[in-house]
Amino acid sequence: MSMYKNEDFWNVVESVNWAKLSENDRGYDEGKKILRTQLETADEMEAFQQDLSQRVGVLSNTVDRYAEFADDPCGLGDDSFSDLMNHIVGLGQAVYEDELTHPERVVARAHKYDFAESFLYCIPCGEDYASDEVRLEGARSAAAYWATKGLVIHGKEVAERSGRKYVELVAELEEKLGIDPSDVVNWVDIEAYNAAQATVKEAQAAADEAHARLAEAQGVLDSIFDSPFSPVRVTLNSHY
Repeated sequence: MSMYKNEDFWNVVESVNWAKLSENDRGYDEGKKILRTQLETADEMEAFQQDLSQRVGVLSNTVDRYAEFADDPCGLGDDSFSDLMNHIVGLGQAVYEDELTHPERVVARAHKYDFAESFLYCIPCGEDYASDEVRLEGARSAAAYWATKGLVIHGKEVAERSGRKYVELVAELEEKLGIDPSDVVNWVDIEAYNAAQATVKEAQAAADEAHARLAEAQGVLDSIFDSPFSPVRVTLNSHY
């Protein structure tokens, strides 16, 4: 069993071959699969992410100082700037160290928009290390949540609304655990949905009734105040 160490960082990065994957739409999905095999535990993933953040931070500070000194800003928003920094790290040690010592090349890359979104997305998340049963429960919980919003829909659509990781989960577990993604009963607690809908309707009816009673009471108050024999008017008139 491999145990990730700081000195493994560049070997792990270069195993992804981000230069090639970044040419494809959502190439980071394949990158995540590669890193999941390289980083076997959540602890290893977190250690790798810390090493990545440290190198991104060094590069970011260098580019910021250069841009200020040379009056040559990257001209990117925060998200795109982050994508650029992570992209350069993802291209490997040689590219990173070259552009770290030549920050004007980073700025030129920014101006040409020569980077992809985003090497950072290649890093597995904690849920990727959870057991099949835990992830399945997470998917069902998400589906139940959407049910309370009135979205009793095809299981795959539920998964997509809840994040692509659940689409991947369906593909992984459909055969293993006999899940039918087209069967909404497998994804939504119908009784809970119906109960939630009934509660919403009752609350709306109560609100409508309260609003009607409030309007009626306000009308009575207005009619009393407008009457020439109103105690309020008599009291007021007695002072003049």
